[in-house]
Amino acid sequence: MVYEVIDNSIDESVAGFCKNILIRIRKDNSIEIEDDGRGIPVEKHPKYNRPALEIVLTELHSGAKFDKKVYKVTGGLHGVGVHVVNALSSLLIAVVKRPDGFHYEKFEQGVPKGGLKHVNPEDCGKTGDEHVDAITPGLETTHGLIIRFYPDLEIFETVDFSYQVILERAKELAFLNPQVSIKINDERSGKEELMHFEGGLVQFADYLGEGHQSLLKDTIYNKDEIEDTVVEFAFLYNNSTTEIMQSYVNNISTVEGGTHVTGFRAGLSRAIQDYAKSKDMVKGVEAITSEDVREGLVAILHAKVLTPQFEGQTKSK
Repeated sequence: MVYEVIDNSIDESVAGFCKNILIRIRKDNSIEIEDDGRGIPVEKHPKYNRPALEIVLTELHSGAKFDKKVYKVTGGLHGVGVHVVNALSSLLIAVVKRPDGFHYEKFEQGVPKGGLKHVNPEDCGKTGDEHVDAITPGLETTHGLIIRFYPDLEIFETVDFSYQVILERAKELAFLNPQVSIKINDERSGKEELMHFEGGLVQFADYLGEGHQSLLKDTIYNKDEIEDTVVEFAFLYNNSTTEIMQSYVNNISTVEGGTHVTGFRAGLSRAIQDYAKSKDMVKGVEAITSEDVREGLVAILHAKVLTPQFEGQTKSK
């Protein structure tokens, strides 16, 4: 649930409209995620004659992510985003920040309660609704979106959000998206961390290779774009005997690999073979295979594809 909301903010960042994301684990074990993007439209949807905010949170496949003119690349793991988060929450509050104040709506068990409301900037925090007034923006902007949700205990047996698990995913996204800063704050323990990695994949590879000596002067990086597909990678070799290979498609971790990983391995082994032959460094070897170049490899591969084909709903391959 947390990842779905975060991924919406990341998609907004990839589209060029969001620079900061704040993740809060509140003391009451709710989750609050805020960004400084454009927010969800609050005007009435022409098809449903209801606020677009309400439609996005209650109607399946109604968001702009399904319009490729708005978002070319999206990373929601299950493709249904905040609609399902809303359905699985006993209470969800959505707040759209605009210069004229807050536009907000409450939902209980996924059902709208009270309709869309507006409060002027000077009256924020004074609505008289304890749940709405408890939302205090952490980003000093006049635009953006805040989603706060309480997982439904009638659906989930236990709800105990792991700071470390959320932190690792947030750090991963910060490495993959150097244009955005992500901050996580756990009000239960007081822990917090701000992540912004301008070095992107190069910094990611260096981070994963820490503790071992790199055999290269500089981490190798390349990025290429063909039509609607962007592929970027960074890799190094160190003095370890193991391989670290992390691959992603549209910010989704593909732990089981895929054609992008197969292609990368084949290209890497071919490049090394061509170089070795040009320097007369290998004799009596017909071909260098991908298995031959895995020891000590630390590689990050990220493909951004308009319509990727995944195996299964978890999209691990």
